[in-house]
Amino acid sequence: MSLLSLNLDPAKFRKFGIRKRQLQQAAKATLEQMGRRWHDLYLPEHFKESAYQRYRYYKRKGMGLDPGGRAFRLSYAGRKLRRQHHERPLVFSGEGQSLALGPVRIRATGKQARVLLPSKFNLRNPKSRISMRDEITKIIPAEAQDLVHFGRRWLRVLLARPPVS
Repeated sequence: MSLLSLNLDPAKFRKFGIRKRQLQQAAKATLEQMGRRWHDLYLPEHFKESAYQRYRYYKRKGMGLDPGGRAFRLSYAGRKLRRQHHERPLVFSGEGQSLALGPVRIRATGKQARVLLPSKFNLRNPKSRISMRDEITKIIPAEAQDLVHFGRRWLRVLLARPPVS
């Protein structure tokens, strides 16, 4: 996933008696939870056929051609439909999808969180404008807004708790 980050000003939180270290720990935990939420709620959406319109993915070779024609049968979309019996984006055999939707791996710091995805999505033909990594990490504004609201609520809960000694 692309970077998730919170822009927090420690000076504003000092007025309320929250120390910088406490704020960093809360921010790290919040970003990790935001990454988990993206992985659990929004990553599976990238593998549905509706993702072509929702995330505005580039059309693959053969999409939009007559399904009965020779050009379609020889194209990527035609081979995929004939061999795998589906038209889901970012999926040919399903191996990358199962790896991506498996156990979540997150690297979180006080400033950012990264959801680690399988290297299968880094493959790219240099002559193609399609980048699977860019497509799978695309976040639409509604998702970003939901993640920000979720992060704010989670941070408030963490900062409202008394510090553990």
